[in-house]
Amino acid sequence: MTDESPILSIADGGTYIDERGMERPTHRFVSFRFEAVENEAKSRMTGRRVFERALIMRQHYPGARDTLDREILRYPEGSDVPIIQEPDIWPAVRDTAEQWMRNQAEAVSGTPLSLLALNVAELASLKAGGVGSVEMLAALPDAALRAFDGAREMRDKARRYLDAAQDAAPLAKAEAEAVAARDEAAALRQEVAELKALLARRDDADEGAEPRRRGRPPKARDEAA
Repeated sequence: MTDESPILSIADGGTYIDERGMERPTHRFVSFRFEAVENEAKSRMTGRRVFERALIMRQHYPGARDTLDREILRYPEGSDVPIIQEPDIWPAVRDTAEQWMRNQAEAVSGTPLSLLALNVAELASLKAGGVGSVEMLAALPDAALRAFDGAREMRDKARRYLDAAQDAAPLAKAEAEAVAARDEAAALRQEVAELKALLARRDDADEGAEPRRRGRPPKARDEAA
């Protein structure tokens, strides 16, 4: 099982009247995690225990310790295409669940959070929530910020970092090209120097050799006589 997501607030399409008489949307408070769930039917058919990956949604009830776990998706053995287990719930939580699943996969290849100089508690909080890169943190929607302490400041820091990196990209490219050009010129100068040295050694060798005599070889002159 992977780390569980933070508790997320998802508008479920309903409304309520607050103490001021204002109509406000109702929310579902949930977290997500993956679990290995046994497919008992396949286990009986194959004679071996068959486990499949399942996305579990845990419903949280504010002000109470009660929770309710529901299997939302099931990935059949050997397939990356999930089967929806809760068709009535899935449309309301789909976007949030899919974003979290993408985050789980993208964390490996993104920009490390350590580059933001966050403290240990902030890093642990983000990791527990499935946020593992600067790009993922910068992309957090406003609705997800309440799940992390200081999330808005961390997100702003991530966005400033990415903006600075983007602004610096042309300069970094130009510097890299300049370094490559200098290296290429140095290599060319080295080749020219080596070629000159080789030609100089050949000239010295030619000057030290015995001069060739003009005319026919002695044998040829004797035969002619």
